[in-house]
Amino acid sequence: MQYYTLEKSNIKISKLGLGSRQADNWFGSDKKSFTDIFNLAVENGLNFIDTAEGYADGKSESILGEIIKDRQNLVIASKIKPQNCKNPTRIKQSLEASLKRLKTDYIDIYFIHWPPRNPIINDVLFELEKFKAEGKIRAIGVSNFTEPEFEEISDLSIIDCLQPCYNLLWRQIEENIVTICEKNKIDIIPYSPLAQGVLSGKYKNVKDIPEEDSHSRKSNLLLKEDKIKETLKILDFVNDLAEKYKVNSAQIAINWILSKSFISSLLTGQSKKEQLVKNIEALNLKLEDSDLKELDEISFDFSQNLKPHDSLWGHHPRTN
Repeated sequence: MQYYTLEKSNIKISKLGLGSRQADNWFGSDKKSFTDIFNLAVENGLNFIDTAEGYADGKSESILGEIIKDRQNLVIASKIKPQNCKNPTRIKQSLEASLKRLKTDYIDIYFIHWPPRNPIINDVLFELEKFKAEGKIRAIGVSNFTEPEFEEISDLSIIDCLQPCYNLLWRQIEENIVTICEKNKIDIIPYSPLAQGVLSGKYKNVKDIPEEDSHSRKSNLLLKEDKIKETLKILDFVNDLAEKYKVNSAQIAINWILSKSFISSLLTGQSKKEQLVKNIEALNLKLEDSDLKELDEISFDFSQNLKPHDSLWGHHPRTN
């Protein structure tokens, strides 16, 4: 396993983090399968676990609270819903509830999950700073924030890290966000490296998604009629590279992200142990510079002209 130390907080995290949305209420996954994946992840050196109060209405946090045996050697990240950022009381209640479900007295990285629609972001961050001073959280993060939100924040030194959606098919942060983060020493820890399984080659269009697995996948813009042709073109190239290196498509997509100097760590969610094993193996895959360059070039135009509040699922709390 490879590790990275967050620039401002000195928190050491594995380069591959375990997403826990699959812990409950997810097709092909349940508490038992997630527990097996969690144990395998820890055995392989993953120390970075990501969850949220919004994942299965807090059940993800509760399951983690039950199965974590060695809290001190793990870095736990969780997130507050934007609708719970309305006032200091709601913010405190959310944090306390997450701490209770996780059976811990501190959260290592506490994220604002999406930009709140009405509350002033600076006011929310002020409350998080108080939690940090009290030792209830160790670092402050924002998730899904783009240019308008960063412009609203009066002191970007408060922010330790950003959790954006980022993958070969969704490179929105490269426009301006990477520069903002590098200038302000904000670590970037992306989620959805496979665009919800699209880059694994599992889905060719929306019709391929089983009804019981729909969740947010059926709103995935990459599988819609106006995008699918471009999506498949890139997938074909990724598949060709996978054959060249004798790996799978997901490993190519993950390795491409980790090749970026501005990426600190990467969150993956999986419903099978075999998927986790392959994702870990991707850490040690070495793609030739010419192949990395071609991946850059073939996917570059795909993400052009995206607006700050565009999302992979076509909705955003500040526009919907």
